[in-house]
Amino acid sequence: MEVKNKTRSTRDLVFTIVGITLCAIFAFILVCNVIIIIKGAVDPDNPPKIFGATPLVVVSDSMHGTREGHIEKNDLIFIEYVPFDELKVDDVVTFKDRGSYTTHRLKEYKPDFEYEYNNETLKGGWVTGGDYLGTDDPHILVENCYVGRLAGRVPGIGGVLLFLQEPWGMIICIGVPLAIIVAMDLINKKKSEKAAKEAKEDKTAELEAELARLRALAGEDNKDS
Repeated sequence: MEVKNKTRSTRDLVFTIVGITLCAIFAFILVCNVIIIIKGAVDPDNPPKIFGATPLVVVSDSMHGTREGHIEKNDLIFIEYVPFDELKVDDVVTFKDRGSYTTHRLKEYKPDFEYEYNNETLKGGWVTGGDYLGTDDPHILVENCYVGRLAGRVPGIGGVLLFLQEPWGMIICIGVPLAIIVAMDLINKKKSEKAAKEAKEDKTAELEAELARLRALAGEDNKDS
């Protein structure tokens, strides 16, 4: 009986830990998605930041490969801001490219490249390109288009996060934690009812045993008299 109770307690503890962990994960994802949506709506010209880093989902194979800093389609990547003049060859950076964001590798710095920005003539820009094809991008990267440098990546999770930003994904983010909480509450309620029932049965058995003992004693007294 004691072994069975220990096994049940261990199973219940594991279930509780798993449930709390899943709730925490989905809650974190939900909060991050809400922050991204709100920040994106407030400032559509700049990618939203979370905890100081810009999360982006890779949607192409242009940086596929094995080189250090390579990224793959559906990866979740994090971009941190590093001053433009501190960048170096082989850094992987994100920049604005005709209304969208591109993450490619720096290949060569062009100090004499000239461009116009805010009615000023400025100099300096980077040749960039993806690892997969190895060709140069058609536009030189200049400072006002630069977003930040690659700080890290989580392989494969980006596609899942994109789905969780859609209506069905948001429903899952909310529904799964609620379902877990309801299930845990029902299980705990059932366990309490079962424990109360077992305690009542044990009490009844104790009373019956005591009555039997008293009857036996009464019978012995009658025999003695």
